[in-house]
Amino acid sequence: MTNLICGICHEDLYIYYYKSNKCECNVRYHINCIIKWHKINNVCIYCKKKININLEKIKNRYLEHLIVLIIIIIIIITILFNFYNYNNYSI
Repeated sequence: MTNLICGICHEDLYIYYYKSNKCECNVRYHINCIIKWHKINNVCIYCKKKININLEKIKNRYLEHLIVLIIIIIIIITILFNFYNYNNYSI
């Protein structure tokens, strides 16, 4: 399995990352890295193609996904907790 690496900080990428559909160099970035980079310069680091991204839209989408993930985890924990309690008190 190939690890995805952030084009800015060169650390591993996991679930959430940003990939521009404006350039063809297929580079992926951590959300926070691309937001910081875009504040400095709005070109692709590799191909130097100008990239206009909506930083607020990226932040909002990231937060929405994070909230959904947290809700799913809470639901799973609640289901497991109820299942565990049901099995412990049944005869």
